[in-house]
Amino acid sequence: MSKTRTRSGARTGLLAAVVLGAGVISLVGSGGGGGDSLAETITLSAEAVGPAQVNLSWSPHPDLVTGYFVYRDGASITDVFVAGTALSDSGVSPQTRYCYVVYAYVALYGNVGRSNNVCVDTPVAGEGWSIESIGPGDAPDLVIANEIANVVYYNGALMHASNAGESWQINTVDPSAGTDPTVAADSTGALHVAYGDASDFDLKYAANPVGEWAEEIVDSQGDTGFSPALAIDNTDTVHMSYHVWWDGQVASCDLIYAYGAGGAWTIDTVGRVATNGGDTAIGADSQGKAHISYIAGDLECSVVYATNTSGDWESQALGRCPLGHGYTAIVVDNSDRVHVVYHAYQSTAPTFALVYATNSSGQWVNVPIDSFDWIAGDLALALDTDGHVHISYADHNASLKYASNSNGTWVTQFIDVDTAANAIALGADNAVHIVYATQSGSIRYAAKN
Repeated sequence: MSKTRTRSGARTGLLAAVVLGAGVISLVGSGGGGGDSLAETITLSAEAVGPAQVNLSWSPHPDLVTGYFVYRDGASITDVFVAGTALSDSGVSPQTRYCYVVYAYVALYGNVGRSNNVCVDTPVAGEGWSIESIGPGDAPDLVIANEIANVVYYNGALMHASNAGESWQINTVDPSAGTDPTVAADSTGALHVAYGDASDFDLKYAANPVGEWAEEIVDSQGDTGFSPALAIDNTDTVHMSYHVWWDGQVASCDLIYAYGAGGAWTIDTVGRVATNGGDTAIGADSQGKAHISYIAGDLECSVVYATNTSGDWESQALGRCPLGHGYTAIVVDNSDRVHVVYHAYQSTAPTFALVYATNSSGQWVNVPIDSFDWIAGDLALALDTDGHVHISYADHNASLKYASNSNGTWVTQFIDVDTAANAIALGADNAVHIVYATQSGSIRYAAKN
């Protein structure tokens, strides 16, 4: 699919004939748009691939042209002509009809041919979900404790919201910090949060075991607390992974692992990541061992799995991540089998994909679930009591999607558009709960009906 756009000259109303190569083109002035009197020389097809994207493709004009202009509902959707014969229109909204026509264009002469008109209806987003707003904020995480949804997020401070009452109950946990918070609940239902301090670049930890929040610094070495992740094992020991950035003649970034409880932390270096650290995720098995997935490398980056089950840290690459970017999530099930989801960059089509990986069979197996036109956004992972996988993720258009294999095959669904960070958790009877941020800076909560 070509998305190259260039402009050469202006579109001018003109009647003329010109020889270009071996072809003679009859030119009819379009008046800078329109051109309904032009012959249909192009065959256009359109497909609404989601609530925020329509894919267009068309046959080339029979003669040599400079490029093509694409019109939606009577207005051009590009300021410059399209050099190829395909375009993705992401300027659309859910549950709306759009009609398209493509004009073949020759510099200095204007439009010389047109396509058929094609109309498509974009699908609805969020069908089968109850969606409500919590308030302004970013970077939310979610845990279900005692059948109550607990959301932590950043709004200039670390915030906690719960739906224990008739409306969301919101309070401030740490007024001075709270970037990229991650939350888990222990066996008593107490909440534990790891988060960064963007002012002092420390890793901080907060918990409410007696009902009142208390926070502390876990690690202050270098510039630390980037991309924190947190998990709690069956003895209520807290495990965290995060990055520390070292400034020097050559900047570097290490992946760090910390475990313990409030006031008593053991800190270990898993390994050197790159000059810039990417996403991290952590799970703990029945023996209290850690399992981490993380993004390593810069432009040539990999999704890596590391564990200390043998006593020493051992790691292996699961796949490539897209062009120095990527997100990953990890869950360890009750049989100590590991499940990972990540955004992949592949040498074969589709180039960008959502991939689920597991070592349930004794060896790692990668399963592509969804594909994208470009680099996608944040993601999260949960397992239900039957071992089925549930994933929330943002696609390349920032549309929030949900994927699951609970019916035996992978099914994906759109939930909302214009979204950012997201998290997923399961409640009673495997009910699905998702919390996410919008690009306008608000936190929303979605529950599957």
